[in-house]
Amino acid sequence: MSEPMYELDLEGRVTRLEGEMAEVRFLATNAERDVADVKTVLIGHTGLLNALREDQVDQGRTLARLDREMRGTQTDMRTGFAEMRRGFAVLGEGQARISELLDQHIRESGACSG
Repeated sequence: MSEPMYELDLEGRVTRLEGEMAEVRFLATNAERDVADVKTVLIGHTGLLNALREDQVDQGRTLARLDREMRGTQTDMRTGFAEMRRGFAVLGEGQARISELLDQHIRESGACSG
């Protein structure tokens, strides 16, 4: 019987496998470096996202505070405008009464002199 073909050139096969193993080791080393680089970048991105989140939370609190202040200011303005309208109404009534009195005085003065 003859030996199978793959067993005949055992030295050649081992040499090829050793060459392939060197290539596999090279690829594995580079893959390990790539993974370390990606991990470093991800750590940086995570830190950046956490800092951004903190800023956004702070900005949200600031916006909520400003909204409360603005609503308070609007309430104060509405109250102030209502008071001004009441004051103008009183002034309008006073001016109307002054006009009536002046008209009455003019009529009476005109009746007396004429």
